[in-house]
Amino acid sequence: MSVNAVQFGATGSDNDALFLKMYWGSMVEAPRSSVFLWDKGLPFIDRRTVDAGKSFQFLMDADAPAPEEFTPGDEVLGQLYAYGEGTVTADGYIVCHKYVPRDAMLKSHFDILPRLGRQHMNRMQREYDKRVMIQSALGARASAATEKGLTIHNGGNRVTNTGGSGGALTSRYPLSTTGAAQFREDLRALGRQQDEDNLSENRYAIAPPHIRSVIQYDNTAEVFSEDYIDGQNNKMQRKVTLVEGFKFLGWPNQSSNGGPFPNENFTSSSMPSKYRGNFHAAASTGVPAVITFAEGNDGSAAIGIAEFESIQAGVFWRPEKLSYLVMSWMYVGCNYMHPWALGSCEITT
Repeated sequence: MSVNAVQFGATGSDNDALFLKMYWGSMVEAPRSSVFLWDKGLPFIDRRTVDAGKSFQFLMDADAPAPEEFTPGDEVLGQLYAYGEGTVTADGYIVCHKYVPRDAMLKSHFDILPRLGRQHMNRMQREYDKRVMIQSALGARASAATEKGLTIHNGGNRVTNTGGSGGALTSRYPLSTTGAAQFREDLRALGRQQDEDNLSENRYAIAPPHIRSVIQYDNTAEVFSEDYIDGQNNKMQRKVTLVEGFKFLGWPNQSSNGGPFPNENFTSSSMPSKYRGNFHAAASTGVPAVITFAEGNDGSAAIGIAEFESIQAGVFWRPEKLSYLVMSWMYVGCNYMHPWALGSCEITT
């Protein structure tokens, strides 16, 4: 016998229209890029808090002329000597800001203000992570410097290979034993350039996830065998921390995929002009496959960071708008300092 079981929550054709949507208690954000270089206390970054000045000069000695033969009784006239300079400049403020209307605050069943503050902090850290990587890649391209005919430095260190296109990394480093062998070959060539620049053995590297996959195809046993790397790498755990003498700090996404590792043309960017490089495959410049850093033997740094204000945050009541302004800001800047401590492998056309 049928009964009249009424769908009492119904309105129209929706049997659940009068029932409530209950809050699960979960509010998360999809994973964003990690921060790899910014605020990590790395030995190749010279980071300083400053409270005055528009730019900050650093100096570099030129190489001394060779000693001269001398006969006692002769007069010495004095040999040439020279210095070069560079500067670290602040970029101006960058800000993240949101308006939150008061009526929405009163009706909301979850607290939005702390989440916005944390989101702002992470987003600004990620922005400067990208800027540090752009400056690092540009420093690797820097040319030699001389003064009064004396060598200041030999410039950055760069290994280039032609054949780049839209998928520039896959053209040189396919997912195969060939790709792994060619990546190691290029990293060895970069290491040799740094040897010739008399750099210390404390060398670091970052590369995008494609390179992490490529190195898994190494079939020489040298990258993953305990006989060679003493447990530092593990193929099954996808753990690669040491290749050809370079300690890998991480595998950041490329900038075209929401990460900090540059692979785009930033020449028309809204960023300050010192970050406007082209990292597409071109005739003389290309897509970086790896960026490397070395500690200077005399304490010289690859990157300099001037910090007037670290990340600050505030919530400001705007009565004329009946809204809260949630705002975070920072006032810093970075430049490459000593290009010989920087290196890259790039794919050109």
